[in-house]
Amino acid sequence: MPDTIQETPRLIDFKELSRLTTLRRSALYERINVGEFRPIKLGRKTVFAESEVREWVKAQMTRAEVRALSTSDRASGCVSQSATVP
Repeated sequence: MPDTIQETPRLIDFKELSRLTTLRRSALYERINVGEFRPIKLGRKTVFAESEVREWVKAQMTRAEVRALSTSDRASGCVSQSATVP
């Protein structure tokens, strides 16, 4: 039998979720309702897997970089490869 030890994910509370995402409570609840964050109930406490939150933050940063690049391309007058030249 292989010796594999699964690491227990670090769980964070709502306050830490807010700190990592820089979102306020109401914005966090909106994102929870649409499934962007998965709450874990431990008795009366609600926690979140830190790794999932960090992945979400990374995805938001990637989206922002893509938007910034596409905006700068339009501002500089770059033409996409799919455009045809008459």
